[in-house]
Order: sequence, then structure tokens, then C-alpha cells
Amino acid sequence: MSTAEPKKPSRFKRALKWTFAALFLLAAGFSVWRFWISPLQAPVRRLVINTDENLIFWQNSAVTISPDGKNIVYVSQQNGEPKLFLRSLEKFESTPIQGTENGNSPFFSPDGQWIGFYADGKLKKASIFGGVPTKLLELEAFLGASWTQKDTIYFSTRSNGNWFLAKISANGGTLQPVTLTQNPLEPRKVCWPQVLPGGEAILFTSIAEASSNPDEGQIEVLSFRDRRKT
Repeated sequence: MSTAEPKKPSRFKRALKWTFAALFLLAAGFSVWRFWISPLQAPVRRLVINTDENLIFWQNSAVTISPDGKNIVYVSQQNGEPKLFLRSLEKFESTPIQGTENGNSPFFSPDGQWIGFYADGKLKKASIFGGVPTKLLELEAFLGASWTQKDTIYFSTRSNGNWFLAKISANGGTLQPVTLTQNPLEPRKVCWPQVLPGGEAILFTSIAEASSNPDEGQIEVLSFRDRRKT
């Protein structure tokens, strides 16, 4: 009794097998590529904020976006009183944040759950869900702040006529100056600070105090390591 040898796959079937394998690897590679690359190429998103006759944007309004990009807080005026409003990108309506009356220059905490702001001569923070705000510090003046992952708030302020950058714990405490004393013959405002990723330097705007032209300002960076400013 003779036994037949098993038939070898035809050349066409072998080619088809390798073609499917190549397509599978190509699809897997494309999926990995999209996973890593697509967050850097997020599509443009447009937002319209609807207002009614009782809600108008404040003249010196400021807008800040939460780190996760899900919420926007802005300064507006309702019935003659400025306050902070929260707008979720998942909703069509804005809601006032309780306890932020007369607030301006808002900035988010790293987790997006708190909003810092300046009101009535005080630096404060409040939950975006409302509640009684917490007073952190009394300040003569204020021109922006940045809240870091280490729960430190860097901000611009003025004392005895001099502008400088300072820091304070997000839980409150004592003001600690960050920038050096300015040249009294050329006083400059330092404003709108932003701690850079990695937390080793801070970026801010510097402009002559007597100037009212924002085009005369310049961007500077201060290194926390060697205290050099560029």
C-alpha cells in the first residue's frame, strides 16, 4: 500500500500568506504610530461662548485653560460686578464660580481642580466647583501667576514701588522673593510669569514701568539653578 506525499502549498498561497502577514504588521505599526504621534497633532477645536444681555466680558478680562484642556475660566461682568466664570468644553453654558467676585487674572492648579486669582488686594484660590475661597496672601499689586506641580505659586507683585517675582506655597505661608532688586534708575515691570516644563526656569515679560506700549516689552527667562537671566 503506497502513501501519497502531502501536497506542498502552492506558490500563490504562500505569497498570499506573506501578504496578509505584511498587512498585519503594517496595520500594527500604524496603530502604534497614531498612539504616539496623534496627541501632538490634535485637531483644531473652536469654542463659542454665548452671552446674554446681563453678561458682558470685562474690559480687562483674562482667560485661562485647564491643563487637561477640558475647562476654561474667564473674567466677565454680570450685573455690574466682575467675577470668574467656568465653561466646560462639554457644555454650552458658563457658570459663575462662587466666591470670586471682583476676581481677575485667573490661573489653574496643575490638576485643574482649583483656580487661583487676585481680588480686593488678596491672592486667593477657589475650587472650580464653588465654595468659600481661601485667602493666601495680601498684595499691593498683581500681574499674573503660575501654579507648579510642587504646589508652589510664582507670581508678579509690587512692594515699595518695585516690581518683582515672588513665590508662595499653594497652601499659604510667607512671600519669598525670586528676582533680584531692580535698577532704581530704570524700573521695570515683571509680569505674567510661567514656570517652564521641568521646573528649572521661569519665563516672564519685562517692560519699562513708565511705558504704556506692550510692544516695548521683552520676554526673559530666569534659571533657578544658577540665577542667570536671559
